[in-house]
Order: sequence, then structure tokens, then C-alpha cells
Amino acid sequence: MEPDRALLRPSLGVFAPEAASNARGSHRRVSRAFTLIEMIVLIIIVAILASIAAPRYSGFMDRAAFERTTEEIVALLAQTREAALRSGGEARVVVDSQIGMLRSEVDGSPPDTDVPSDLIEADSVRDALVRPRPVMLPDDVVIVDRVEFDPPADERRSSRTITLVAFREDGTSTGARVAIASRDGRRAVLETSPSTGRTRMVNEEYE
Repeated sequence: MEPDRALLRPSLGVFAPEAASNARGSHRRVSRAFTLIEMIVLIIIVAILASIAAPRYSGFMDRAAFERTTEEIVALLAQTREAALRSGGEARVVVDSQIGMLRSEVDGSPPDTDVPSDLIEADSVRDALVRPRPVMLPDDVVIVDRVEFDPPADERRSSRTITLVAFREDGTSTGARVAIASRDGRRAVLETSPSTGRTRMVNEEYE
């Protein structure tokens, strides 16, 4: 006698929609649980990477800011030398210790330009034509030492300013070696040649 196939169906699970629905629901619950775990792991990994990268990024930004300040000082010295050549008089880079600023002071007549003479007579226009833009030192950067090679007999000093280096009308200078440093230990040495008036960065240890 052939067995009733309808009786075998539940045992075989071939047509058991309720069981299939339960299996799908269980699969969805497991999938949601794994997704949550993955998100937690991802957040932990991102936090670890951020804790490692943040100090390095901060150090990179500090180094870039220090290098930019150094380049601005070198540019100020070069522009001040050019101003001395163009004005026919002495030009100096002075340091204002109270506000931490380096600026140019230029003697002599205004340079030859296409600007009308009546406009050049104005101090503001003459300053714009001759004087380079000043450099403001960041709070964490200071001039730690200075050696002047050929200091002038009438060196100009005041209670708040000191001449860093002076340039003559022929492009020569008093010459100086200046060391600047940041609070986190970065250091740069700038040397201005007396014979050429040109400034370069030196790699050797500052003495």
C-alpha cells in the first residue's frame, strides 16, 4: 500500500511556509547583529587611527608654520637689501621686541618709478614703494641669538628695537648670523653675508 504523500510533507519540510518564515526572520536578526558589531569595530578602528594621526598632523602644521616664518624673514632681508639699492641710502631690518615684529627702515630718496612725483612725496606712498612688508613672529617663535659681523659705529638702538642687520646703498651689509627657535624645539640659522648682503640658511650647528 502506497503511503499518503500528504502525511510526509510536514516531516520532510518541503512545504512548510511557517518554518521558512521563521528561518528568514532569524537570518535577518543575525544580519542586523553582525552589522552592529561591524559598526562598533569600525568606530574603534577610526578612533585608534585618529589618536595616532592627530599628533602627527599637529606636528606637521607646526613645522610648516615655522618654515613659513623662516622664509618670510629671509624674504624681508632680501627685500630690504633691494630697497637700499633702489633708494640710494641705508636700509635696516629692526626687531621690535615688544610686539615681536621685524620691519624695514629705509633712508635715502624714493626709488625711480612711473608714479607722479607729487604722489611720491607722500610718506604713505613712499613707504609702500620702498619698504617691504613687516614680519610678525608667531607667539611660539623667538630670536634666540644674534651675532653681527661688522656692526656700525652708530648702531641704532632703543628700549624696544634693535637692528638685526643693516644694508648699504651698494648692496653690502653689516652681516649677521641669527638663530630663531620655536618652543617645541625647532631651530633655524640665517646668515647674511657682509660682502654681498645676501641671506641664506645654514645647516651647521649654531655656535
